[in-house]
This record gives sequence, C-alpha cells and structure tokens, in this order.
Amino acid sequence: MNYRIINKDTYYRKGVYQHFNELICYDCINPTQYVFHDDTETCTPVCTNYNENYEIFY
Repeated sequence: MNYRIINKDTYYRKGVYQHFNELICYDCINPTQYVFHDDTETCTPVCTNYNENYEIFY
C-alpha cells in the first residue's frame, strides 16, 4: 500500500466518528502491522508513524 498517495488526498483520510455520527478527516494515516505469535496463537498490533521521507519512515 502506498501511504504517500493515501495521505496526499483527503478523500482517503476520511472516516466516521461513531460517537457523534460525524464525518471526519484524519491528518495522517499511519500503517499498522500485525505480528503473529505461534506459541500463543495471538496477534500484536505494531503501529508505524508515517513520514514522507522514506529513509525516516523505513
């Protein structure tokens, strides 16, 4: 997934704030990966802060 394209256009950063049923636009979309643990058969979410500079992001 190309997060540069997603974060560039407000169309892709929209969501619904469930509590007030309002349309919102996020400032930035950060990727989340899930790490699977074989021993416990559970997943741990790992969030990465997006940065337009690929070297910093990586």
